[in-house]
Amino acid sequence: VCAAFSAENKYLITQGGPPDFTLVLWSWDKARPNGHVKVSNITGSTIHECSFNPQDSSQVCVVGDGVFKFFRLQEGAFKSIPNQLSKLREASNQNYVCHAWVQPQDRLVVCSESGDALLFDNGGEFKMVLPCSPQEMGSLRCIASYSKGFVTGGDNGIIRVYEHSDDVKEVYKNSKQVKVD
Repeated sequence: VCAAFSAENKYLITQGGPPDFTLVLWSWDKARPNGHVKVSNITGSTIHECSFNPQDSSQVCVVGDGVFKFFRLQEGAFKSIPNQLSKLREASNQNYVCHAWVQPQDRLVVCSESGDALLFDNGGEFKMVLPCSPQEMGSLRCIASYSKGFVTGGDNGIIRVYEHSDDVKEVYKNSKQVKVD
């Protein structure tokens, strides 16, 4: 389903597909697995993405349908990091389709199927639903970080560019929107 290298290219995580949705940690230089964990919820929901925190390679994020989880790598094993928002959102069956660690300030933006962009701090604590979220079904299908913020792509060929804002209530602003034909 997904694969990601740690910032220093020492580790690789691979996210397997159904029915297990097993996340595997690999030592890249030794070409062998170091640990694994099943990350789907009890209903076996689809997992979409996984990534390392670029500032802390011991922290991993996984998102999917009704799934939003953080793990810490300790002694070759994945330890789940409690997350109040994940419990609340999983209960309401929120689907998370993509995520990215964004600059500046090393934060995490998680995009939902319903068009919400959720902001978390570097440690995984929920901060807010970004006010600039398009809040339209299918409007946030992919996300990529860049030096000033992030770019999203959605249904109907709409690309949105978000830049960091000095306004603490806004944090990011939608600076450009382009429709690709």
